[in-house]
Amino acid sequence: MTFWVLENKKHYYAKIHRGECGCCKDGEGPRPDHTGCWHGPFREYKEALATAKSIKRNVSSCKLCKPQSYA
Repeated sequence: MTFWVLENKKHYYAKIHRGECGCCKDGEGPRPDHTGCWHGPFREYKEALATAKSIKRNVSSCKLCKPQSYA
C-alpha cells in the first residue's frame, strides 16, 4: 500500500490519499484546475503526513479512502 499527498495550490490545502483511491490512482489522478501536484509515493501514512505538513497548507485526509485508518 502506498500513500500520496495532493497539494492544491489554488485552494491552499494538502490532502492525503491511499494509492488505490479512485481520486489518486497512484498519483495519476486529476489535478483540480491544473493547480495541484502529487507528492509520493510514501510507504507509510506518517511519511505522507509529514510531507503534507511541510507544505504549510491546511492538511486533511481523503474521506473516501480514509488513509488515516492504515496508519
